[in-house]
Amino acid sequence: MKSLILLLIFFLACNSYSTGQNADSIIEKYFTAIGGYEKIISVQTFVSKGKQVFDGTVSSVTTIIDEGKLWRQDTKINGKKEFYLITQKGAWQYSNHLLKKLDDSLSSKEKSVYFLESALYEYGKPGFNATFIGNDTADGKACYKIRAWENLNESLLCWFDTATNLLIKTSVKTSIGVWQKDGSIKDVPVFKNTIYRDYKNTDGLLYAFTYLNKGISLETGSIVRTINFYASQIKINRPVNERYYKPE
Repeated sequence: MKSLILLLIFFLACNSYSTGQNADSIIEKYFTAIGGYEKIISVQTFVSKGKQVFDGTVSSVTTIIDEGKLWRQDTKINGKKEFYLITQKGAWQYSNHLLKKLDDSLSSKEKSVYFLESALYEYGKPGFNATFIGNDTADGKACYKIRAWENLNESLLCWFDTATNLLIKTSVKTSIGVWQKDGSIKDVPVFKNTIYRDYKNTDGLLYAFTYLNKGISLETGSIVRTINFYASQIKINRPVNERYYKPE
């Protein structure tokens, strides 16, 4: 009996160890598959252009990032121009022909040049943890499922393709503002689920050119928000025109 108990303890210890190692291995294989961690963190500037479908409304969107200096998104809907801009000097939003100063900072966009989910950027840093949950499917593909930052309320779930090691899906608890019938905006707790498709090589790094986002209510299970983006162009480490740093 004693031997059986010792064997069980040994098995559980080994399983726990291998599980932790599996999570690390999965993330590392993902970094390798898209071009390597060193290549990823060397990206300084990023420009993407494409089409966004926001709850059925189609717009053209250009995102321009100069890491630590600029985060800008220009949108054109039915010929109407809007933009959201953050620089070292401040943040602004232009909408309905009005320019509004905002309380925002570049720290909220840290390493947005590549990492779609900031939790993965923290990989390898003190406090980061990831756990292998098991095998699953996402977007019709066999995947490894892991949980990152499980000590946080907003822990991130990730699904990686077992064949290609690419990130296929993420899910995180958050809240989004949803318009109500009375014209007010209500913060609704949701699972933000994102599907990543159409990976293409961009100067030595693989980027997903299609993101399919759904906000699913934690209370009702219904879809309260969809935002899909289809990139037509992505460029990295190219000079950024000075005019994009200005709120105009």
